[in-house]
Amino acid sequence: MWGWPVFASDSLVLGRYEDNFVKEAPVRPLTAPPRYFSVGNGQCIAFLQANGFEVFKGSAWEWKKYINSDIGWPGYAVLLDEGPYQHVALITGNNEGYQLVEQNYLGEYIVSTRSIPFDYERIVGFIRP
Repeated sequence: MWGWPVFASDSLVLGRYEDNFVKEAPVRPLTAPPRYFSVGNGQCIAFLQANGFEVFKGSAWEWKKYINSDIGWPGYAVLLDEGPYQHVALITGNNEGYQLVEQNYLGEYIVSTRSIPFDYERIVGFIRP
């Protein structure tokens, strides 16, 4: 199949339409997933402050005053009524539930991931950074 002529300097060069496409492009994600590390004093608040919520202060139970959304989106924090002082986590996805990355859910300085349902009864609210 022939395509439009391609002009190079003063001569006329005809090229095939198929020659304009990459034959085998490497398959890779457009962006690499972020890597999360334990930070600060090993608590959930220190983790969120190191990942976009540096202006928010106080213990997890005090973050109720920062709730500013009824729906969680990737990049938002979620305040959960878990543990004796409540807990905050970072939402990284919302496919069939909220995907979370968090510190101190499994223990101090441990960064872990989990998924919770959209209608999880322990969700207190969401915080947009």
